[in-house]
Amino acid sequence: MAIYKDFIIGEMFEIATGRDLIIGNTVTGNVPLVSHQNTNNGIVKYINPVPDRRIFDHRKTIALADRGVFFATVQSQDFHIGTRVKALTLNGDIQPQEVLMFLAAAINKLQIQFTEYLVNATDKLPLLSIKLPVCVDANGLIIKDDKKTYNKEGLIPDFRFMKERIEMLEQERISALEQYLITAGLNNSILDDEMNTLTLKKLTKEFTVDDLFDIVTPKKRINANTVKIFNFKRWYPYVVRTSQNNGIRGFIEYDQLYLNTGNTITFGQDTATMFYQETPYFTGDKIKIFVLRHKELNAEIASYLITCIHKAFMMFSWGQSKFEESILKSVTFNLPVLSGDGVAIIDPEHRYHKDGYIPDFEYMEKYIRAIQKKSEY
Repeated sequence: MAIYKDFIIGEMFEIATGRDLIIGNTVTGNVPLVSHQNTNNGIVKYINPVPDRRIFDHRKTIALADRGVFFATVQSQDFHIGTRVKALTLNGDIQPQEVLMFLAAAINKLQIQFTEYLVNATDKLPLLSIKLPVCVDANGLIIKDDKKTYNKEGLIPDFRFMKERIEMLEQERISALEQYLITAGLNNSILDDEMNTLTLKKLTKEFTVDDLFDIVTPKKRINANTVKIFNFKRWYPYVVRTSQNNGIRGFIEYDQLYLNTGNTITFGQDTATMFYQETPYFTGDKIKIFVLRHKELNAEIASYLITCIHKAFMMFSWGQSKFEESILKSVTFNLPVLSGDGVAIIDPEHRYHKDGYIPDFEYMEKYIRAIQKKSEY
């Protein structure tokens, strides 16, 4: 059994801080720009190299969004970092990607300390510790490194164990998935017409948030300092601006008069975090609620809409802008619409769009279900 010890991040890694970088002023290219977000592995855009900005070696560097969205990622190629992002370059030799994945997972265990946007890791990061397996000899005694490369006490992370552990977990998941597919009779079949949805060429049109949604201010913004927050689901979800756990910090007991309606989308005004909330919930500060008009929202439609809308916010600098309601209403995004012979079907009541376009909600549902099924193979 592996022996785990504490390693201080500031001793184990060289820490670099991302400088202000206006994403809209960058030129599209081949270098990943890792920004302050937890989607798309942290990559907001692929750009040309930026003069006087460091490109980090992906073979020994972990990217870490360190404010509000506390999220460590491992990249597949060398990368730039943007605002509110740290680059953690491992001391010592280059290690296999599996090792970096193990280290990133250990760092992400610290997320619970930074679920509120205003609580950031910038100043604390060098002093934070993570638990890692250490090298031992044949007698089980801990091996020390005189150079103290990774730890002032000379402890040496067991990189071989980390690599083998990640490989084993990957194989376990593959084996479990194969067994599930055999049991379900899916291992040699292509599932129903939902899978064909992925190859359909759909007519799309541009919509605004205001075309589809009413933007609602929560009935009451509840201060986390004034309520007791539980980890179990006996009470109602308490939604804040965190990017973790569907935006839910915990569960609280509060006057149900202030519950917000389920089957809606929550939006963090200064983090641009968006989540579908299926059940009634309470909210914290700086949250807006998107209520879909003329259509009952479900998890599949919400997932599709959030993905489309969120792309519009990737060009904004997270944490530096507050999205007022007037700005939110004008945000544009493309959606598939009902059509026949390549021509859009027009709704005479113009419920969803000033030009009468009708979002193809059935296609959205099928598309998301197809993606989910495809991931099972």
